[in-house]
Amino acid sequence: MGKKKYTEVLEPDKFYHVFNRGINGERIFSGKENYIYFLSLLQKHIVPIVKIYCYCLLPNHFHFLIQIKSENEIQKVLTKPNTEISNFLSKQFSNFFNAYSQAYNKSQGRTGRLFEQPFRRKNIHTEEYLKKTILYIHQNPKKHSIESNLANYPYSSYPSIISNQNTFISKSNVINWFEDLQNFIYCHENY
Repeated sequence: MGKKKYTEVLEPDKFYHVFNRGINGERIFSGKENYIYFLSLLQKHIVPIVKIYCYCLLPNHFHFLIQIKSENEIQKVLTKPNTEISNFLSKQFSNFFNAYSQAYNKSQGRTGRLFEQPFRRKNIHTEEYLKKTILYIHQNPKKHSIESNLANYPYSSYPSIISNQNTFISKSNVINWFEDLQNFIYCHENY
């Protein structure tokens, strides 16, 4: 078993639960500025190649629910023509994690790897599994006794999904999977 179980090749149009944690369970976020910088790098490196449906960042790990964009959309952002798409996708994630690791290490006066390698991902095959994954990801602040009110946890997509604020999250899709906003909130409150 082990980590190899969660290292599927990333493919266009497919949904994935992407997650990872700090090496040896160590912190990967030490303050507000780390969370904000991580999300800015996510938008720079990952948003051009995926749709993000939800996320949760915790002190020593993170979760995303993503859908890789179509092959045509990815072709438009390829830096080198004729690059194999799966290699390009992996490289984008690698660039994202490396950029964050270097900045975090510098700010914390640490050296070495920050994240366990490779980052883990599970293919989501059904809409039911997709909804369960959204609920699971958003419940992490409660699960780890960080915040009992999901709407108050600032490093999760939950507050932006239930609000009117603009976001890089594809929140209309998320709400539609739960039929409407009221049911989305109800399902989270009764998870």
